Amino acid sequence: PVLANGNVQSPADVVANLGRTCCEGVMCAEQLLRDPALFQHASALLKSSDGTLGASPPVPPWPSTASVVEEFLASSRRMD
Repeated sequence: PVLANGNVQSPADVVANLGRTCCEGVMCAEQLLRDPALFQHASALLKSSDGTLGASPPVPPWPSTASVVEEFLASSRRMD
């Protein structure tokens, strides 16, 4: 499979990437920290008939950035 990667900031970027490159999938990392439901929104956009996002799908509960950092630090301390 061919994957596109880079500069994905919005659901529209995911859709545009798929359309321009005809790739099998899109990867992104940093934006998912800001919007964990990015690909859910992109999926809704792809499924909409008029190309507008419309109602967003429900976003699952997501931990705060601070709690993720604390968990990472605790995990790395255990590895020492």
